[in-house]
Amino acid sequence: MRDVLTFILVHYWFWILLGAFFVFCFISIFLVACWEKHPIRQYQPGAPEEVGPPSGYFRAMNESAAKRNLIHAGNYLQKRDSSLYKCCISLWLTPDLNTLIAVFGGKMAKIDYKWTIFTSVTTDGGEIVTMDNFGISDASGIREIEVVWNADFEELFIHHEMRLSKMEEPLKPFTPSRALDQYEDLGRIRAERMAALGLAKFLEISEANWRYTVKGALARTYASYVMGTLKAKQQKDRQFKKRPGS
Repeated sequence: MRDVLTFILVHYWFWILLGAFFVFCFISIFLVACWEKHPIRQYQPGAPEEVGPPSGYFRAMNESAAKRNLIHAGNYLQKRDSSLYKCCISLWLTPDLNTLIAVFGGKMAKIDYKWTIFTSVTTDGGEIVTMDNFGISDASGIREIEVVWNADFEELFIHHEMRLSKMEEPLKPFTPSRALDQYEDLGRIRAERMAALGLAKFLEISEANWRYTVKGALARTYASYVMGTLKAKQQKDRQFKKRPGS
């Protein structure tokens, strides 16, 4: 009888501590979402080496893009008023100009930032987005995001092309010389939609920066943390797949 009680007690505390951990993570992400300021324009031309040695991931994904003879639309550095943000981005376009590929490197809060995002835009403004990691969400409802967890460049490319092949609606083309502006313009459109929905607010008349409202921070935290965790479980077989360059 004592062994049974001990077993129940141990498992009881295990679930309490596990629940407390998830609540702590949820509250932490929520508070960051409420506090963080998002500039509409935050990148300028620059070499990735200026923020530190490029990671193996950043080099590997860019090398794979080059091997596919994609159009390189430049390297850019994040410029913000905080030393926490030292990210770089390399932009690529498919030959048909229908897909913009952003390879992210550098560091955020001193942690390696590793992300690759494929984006295509429909004529009605919807975004078809394919990426290799969880954590990015969209409260505006404009993005249709699919994640191929820890995918290499080829996996992402094939998955994104497969999604596009099922579409009947035409896509808006990108312009190599304006790729960064077009990428950041998409962020502005999403911010304007969220502001209209009461999920975000602009911080100046110029609308150069925006921040989530409490409602928006809750929506963002739920989508990125709760839903992201559930979707990650669906790909748990990919959890320990080595990322490119590792």
